[in-house]
Formats: sequence, structure tokens, C-alpha cells
Amino acid sequence: MGELIEHLPNLPSPARESLLNHLMSKEVVNLPETEYFPLWESLDDLVRWHREFADAQWALPEEEISRIEEGANALAPEAPELKYQRLFGHRGHVLFEERGNYEEQQRRLDEARQVAVQTILSSGGFQAVLAFAHNVAFPYEVGRSLGSIDVEELEADILPTLLNVTGDTEEQLVAGFVSMRYWRLKWAWVDDVLARDWTKAQKAKFLVLLPFSKEVWRRVADRLGENDEELYWRNVEVKPYLADGDLAIAIEKLIEYHRASAAVLCVDYCVYREAGGDGRFDENLATCALLAVLEESSDIEQLDPKKAVRVIKRLQESSTADQEALSKIEWYFLPLLDEFSPGSPSTLEKRLASDPAFFAEVVSLVFRPKGDNQEDAEPDEQKQNLARNAYRLLTEWRRCPGTVADGSFNVQEFDNWLAEARRITEGTGHREVAQSQIGQALTNAPADPNGLWIHEAVASALNGRDVETMRSGFTRELFNRRGAHWFTAGREELELAQCNRNKAEALEAKGFVRLAAAMRELANDYERDAEREANRELYDD
Repeated sequence: MGELIEHLPNLPSPARESLLNHLMSKEVVNLPETEYFPLWESLDDLVRWHREFADAQWALPEEEISRIEEGANALAPEAPELKYQRLFGHRGHVLFEERGNYEEQQRRLDEARQVAVQTILSSGGFQAVLAFAHNVAFPYEVGRSLGSIDVEELEADILPTLLNVTGDTEEQLVAGFVSMRYWRLKWAWVDDVLARDWTKAQKAKFLVLLPFSKEVWRRVADRLGENDEELYWRNVEVKPYLADGDLAIAIEKLIEYHRASAAVLCVDYCVYREAGGDGRFDENLATCALLAVLEESSDIEQLDPKKAVRVIKRLQESSTADQEALSKIEWYFLPLLDEFSPGSPSTLEKRLASDPAFFAEVVSLVFRPKGDNQEDAEPDEQKQNLARNAYRLLTEWRRCPGTVADGSFNVQEFDNWLAEARRITEGTGHREVAQSQIGQALTNAPADPNGLWIHEAVASALNGRDVETMRSGFTRELFNRRGAHWFTAGREELELAQCNRNKAEALEAKGFVRLAAAMRELANDYERDAEREANRELYDD
């Protein structure tokens, strides 16, 4: 029957009238209220929906809505525990009867809920209200309504008794009650409650239900003390946007009590407030929070990736941030700092471009030494993670060796880096694979001040007699950088071929003949691609 009511507006008028007559008949009305209660709810929802959107084309005329309302009124239950369920069965906006003027409608809804709870309380006492809360979708709203009723004995029924109950309904009800009492009676009421002869655990549970603010944190320290404040900080729902002022205390306590992911949430909010000119970012606390996440595997699972990346980016922008700590943070958060996120491992990329020993170490984490054919046991999870991060770092490296702190290119730094990287990797058996990785990194080299499209110092290094692997890595990376592209029947490929051929001619004019030959071969590859593209249909099967 309920499904039929949903389609009531689509029925022909005679069929709709017949159904309404049946619903209003003694055959239905004389049933137990619990049986036709769902029909009343469906009809009442239908009336509210069509009145709220009365100007929509699909809305029924008011006379037909009024007729459906007659059917709803005929089925309206008398028992308060049924009659008022719908007031607590939906979010507030679902129960509004018109668009606009939402504050006034919310006020009227709150008053209706308070009347409902007061009626149930008057007829059956607190236990009747509790039983009612068990049968509605939002016990929290029942608790808020209770919090607005000034009955001296009521608070004793709820506090601290329900603080010791673990049921979801009871927890929501007491949370709503405390919330409303706090907003009505403020800190005088809070201090009166905390002065009662409760256990530290009960006081902590009470404090958890109050707004996440410095006023609460001060009372946590005063009323619980160092030995028991963990009861609060381990369980509080962290909502930094409610905090009135500096979040440093919260960040420190959350780190101390092994909730580093929640501490990062607060740090991220500091970043947000700083950007709006209302707040201070503490880079030391931010660094400590991120490092603390690394020590707790459960915290990593709970971490919000977007917020963590924002905090890392803010640290990267600081000239005074601890670079060693930031390198460690970037290393472990590399999976978040990929090409599809707004962040990048810029500190690690700078280190790769300035520290040849670090570059050699990263290469050795990914690749076996030349000639090592030994069958190793399956690496453990830690080694696999190290290898994955090292590979990700190498493939996303976008900073040319020799690039110094201010972003400029230093020839002496480049030459020294290259010589040392070659020396170390030759000693570890990684010469060839390192040369390939270096070639890929050199695609990020700047143009030469004298007009050549690539810096002459880099061109000279790539032009060497014994660096074929480096040149190959360089041209392969140039080809791969193109990425996904549209079908142009070979036109775009021919343009790229000509572009690379022009680059080859410029190199040859400067005497870099080997590198010029490699660039011509890249141009030839594009010409072959152009021929293939021109000979195929736009949509091949």
C-alpha cells in the first residue's frame, strides 16, 4: 500500500479518490494504529512535498492536496509515541513545508519537537522518552528537546547515568541534551556539573560532549589533571573550526596521546586560517604532527590525504622548515605527492639534484647491480615500500642537477654532481641504469643564455662518446613526456618531427653532433608515427 501511495499523484482522479476513500474507511481506521501508521507517514510526506514545491509543474493543485490531507488526518495516530515519531525521523529541512525562511521554519520545528517530548515526558516520565528515542531515526534531537525543558528532576535522570551507557541511542540522546543545556546555560552550568561528585571518567565523557574549544581544554587540565586528561584527548571528536583561538594546545595534546592524524587536521585548519589572515602557522608543530603520523600505522589509515598534502606544501614554502625532517616526511608520503595531486616531493627533488650520493642510494633501492643474478628471497613489506617510493621519486623527478637554491643553473655544480654520481654508481654496479635515469632528469635542463634550446653544459654532457645510455634515456623521456594525445591523422606527429629536427640542427651547429644524431632519430620516430597515423582510421576496431 505504501508503494501505491508514492504513485498517488500519477493516478487518474477517479482511482486516486477511490484509494483515499478506502484509506479513510472503517476497515482501515479501525485497525491498530501501529498497522496504519506507515500509511499516515507516507500521505503526510506527500502533502508536505507538494506544498513545499507548489510552483513546480509536477505539483498537484491545492484542492487535491487538501483532499489527500483529509486522508492523512483520518489516519493520524493518537498515541504520542507514534504521533511524534516523524518529527524525529528526518533531518530538519525534510520537514519544512515551504522554501525560504528556513530559520523561522527551524524555530517552529524545534518548538514542535519540544512540545512532543514534553507531552511524552508528562504522560510516561523519562523512561517513556527513552523508549521513544529508541524508535526514532535521530535520538540526538530528542536529547536536544529534553535539554530545553526546565524540570529539576530531569537532569538527574540523564546525568551522569547515561554517560555510563554504551548504547548508540543513549549516547546520542545524552549528547543532544548536553549540547542544548550548554547553549542555554553556558559555562556556569558546565562548572556546576563538573563540581559534582562524579568520577574522572564521567567528567571526561561529559567534557567530550562540549564544543572543541580552549575553554573546555582549560577545564580538562583543571578538573582531570595530567594523570587523567588522556580520557578526554583520546576520545574527543576533533572539530578545529569550533576552536576559539590558538590550536597549539590541541595539536600538542593530540600528538602526545597518539592521535596524530587528528593533530594534522588541526594543523591544516591553521593553514586555512593563515591564508585568510586570521591565524598563525607553527611549522615546528606541523612537522611534529606529520612525523608522529609515521610512527602510528593506525593514524596513517585515518589521515585525510588532501589535508596532509596541504600541510606538506605549506612546509615546503617555508625557508626555515627543518629540511631533514621534511625530506623524511616527503619520503613516506610520496604516494600522496604524485602527479595527480596538488603536491610534489620538492624537497626530495632538490636533494636528488644536489646530492649525488642520495641519487645513487635511490637508484640502488630500485635496481639490482649489474651482473647480480642471484635469486633473492621475496623482499619483506618494508623493502617493497622503499623500492616503490624510490621508483616513484625517480619517475617524477623534475629538477635538473646543477639547479641551485634560487632556481638558477650553476655549471660548476652540474659538472661536480655528474662526475660524483658517475663515480659512485660505477662503484656500486649501477652505472648504466644510473646513466639512463640521469638522461631522463636532464630533459628538465634550462635553455642556454646564448640562445640554444638546452644549456650548453648539459648538451656537452649528453654529447660524450661514452654516454649512449644517457642520450637514450634523454630522448626516450622526451618522447614519453608527450603523454596522451588526440588523433590528428599524423599532423601533430609531423609538427613534432620538424621541431626535433630543428633542435638537432641547432645542436649540430654548436658541434654537439652525437646529441644531434639522437635528436634526428627522435624526429624520425615521430615521422614513422605520422605515417602510421595517416594510414589508419580514426576509430580502429
